[in-house]
This record gives sequence, structure tokens and C-alpha cells, in this order.
Amino acid sequence: GEDGAGKTSLIGKIQGIEEYKKGRGMEYLYLNVHDEDRDDQTRCNVWILDGDLYHKGLLKFAMEANSLKDTLIMLVVDMSRPWTALDSLQKWASVVREHIDKLKIPPEEMKEMEQK
Repeated sequence: GEDGAGKTSLIGKIQGIEEYKKGRGMEYLYLNVHDEDRDDQTRCNVWILDGDLYHKGLLKFAMEANSLKDTLIMLVVDMSRPWTALDSLQKWASVVREHIDKLKIPPEEMKEMEQK
């Protein structure tokens, strides 16, 4: 999402952190997730890409071909400016698609992931 869309704020709220500092480039955070059904805890890695397209090359560190099937991609928009939401979603979806295309994942594997 764009700068100021609330990416870091959203993760901070999920973590229960009131004061958080916005990073530059790509931030790394993690969430401890408790599965009540199995009484198990796991760590969910979170990478937040800066809202400047200049940093899109950093996606290679967060999204790799071997782990893409276990990856959730979240696009965040600034709802204080709803008239920009569609353009922002299209722009960032295009950035993600461009990166995934560079991973050269076999078509049958991509189709399987898309159907999940």
C-alpha cells in the first residue's frame, strides 16, 4: 500500500503495541499466533514493503518461490482517501504479480496455489 495507508499501524494493533515506529524500505516483524484447537503456538513472519515503488525490488527477500504457497499477501489502502483506493489496489496488485512472474513458478503449480 501507499505511504500512510496504515500497514505498520495495522500490524502494531494486532501485536497490541501502542507505539510503533515506521521503517523504510522493508520492515520485518513477527506475530506469535496461538492455535487454540491444537494448543500450539507458531510465529507468523510479517514483511511490510514501504509505500514507495523504489523499494519493490526488496520483495525478493520476502516472497520466494519455495515459500510462496505458504504466503499471505495483504494490500492495504488509505480509507481517509477512498477515491484513491482502486488505483492503489491496481498498482500494488500489479507490483505483486510482476514479482511473482519473475519467480518462474511452473504453471501447474501456480494454478494449484490460485485454487487454494
